[in-house]
Amino acid sequence: MDTDNQTNTIEAEEIEIINTLKILIACSSTEEDSIKKILSLGIEAERFALSESLQNPQDAFSMKHLKSAIDYAHEGSFDFVLAIDSKQNKMALAVRKSPKEVFVLLSFHQLSSLISVLLLENHQNLSCEKSIFITETINKIFEKAEKSVKTLADLVSPLSENANLKSGEGEKVLFLSENQEILLSGQENSFDYLIGLLLSTEIELHAAKKTLFDKLMEIYKSYGFRKEKLMTGDMSSPSQKKFFAKIMDTLKKKTPEMIGGSAILSVTDLAKGTSKSKISGRVTPSEYPEMNAVKVFLSNGVSFIITPVGEKITYLLVIEGTLSKKEEYAKVNSAYDVRMVKFITELNRV
Repeated sequence: MDTDNQTNTIEAEEIEIINTLKILIACSSTEEDSIKKILSLGIEAERFALSESLQNPQDAFSMKHLKSAIDYAHEGSFDFVLAIDSKQNKMALAVRKSPKEVFVLLSFHQLSSLISVLLLENHQNLSCEKSIFITETINKIFEKAEKSVKTLADLVSPLSENANLKSGEGEKVLFLSENQEILLSGQENSFDYLIGLLLSTEIELHAAKKTLFDKLMEIYKSYGFRKEKLMTGDMSSPSQKKFFAKIMDTLKKKTPEMIGGSAILSVTDLAKGTSKSKISGRVTPSEYPEMNAVKVFLSNGVSFIITPVGEKITYLLVIEGTLSKKEEYAKVNSAYDVRMVKFITELNRV
């Protein structure tokens, strides 16, 4: 048997499979440097010009920006959509649930979780500093790896110009801001490096007829399924300020037994740095940064943070549950969206 020739044939077939990966790069500027580095990976890629750019530091990629690109990618049989804004250190991914299925636009919480897992697989000296408005799945990922993770009340934008975001020699720090910026301090060309890490992983998965969505499912199986949504409400008038101040005061001082039919388990006053269990009455130090906010956990897997930010009231609403099969994702995700909208209505009645 000509084993050498057989080995060469197998390797050639594997290379051919890998090279079938086809990605769409969505951006409003030319992004020449990043695109050149992506092409250097041997991937078939095409640039898609976005009609709407990210206008300010608070903007982030959403379906509003990317629907036309995702539709184009679907019609053109692309495997992967990557949206980039290298100046603001922002990116977004739309991946297929399997190589032939529809695209799913990942949230920044999902993207951050994927990047955290991939970085920890490749770097020993890694820590993380993240906004309180970014998923706590990150905390679980770093704590399981016995690496430092710090939750901050605020990460000043833009990250790339923040002189305080430094790492020690030989160390790397992953920074994740509430404005969906991502920066790996201590890594040269951080933005392009992270893109390369994601694409290299997608290449490997593609060869096995999988996608990054399968990697995300592994994270859910290890750390539980979480759906996060950041919502804001207007608080510019005196009556609105009074209304939301009353909600926060009630949650802290006259905590109701239930919200929307579910029992309140604990209430954390981040300004005082204390957390009170509604079950035992015990008061313990808060694990969260000091800020004018309240965090509440309920018995149905719902938790939320409520805090005033300028003339807006901001909610980070989280639902924790299980997701055993990726085929159930769309149904569960949609159901959680409905639950979140209904819950905010109930919360505003407190």
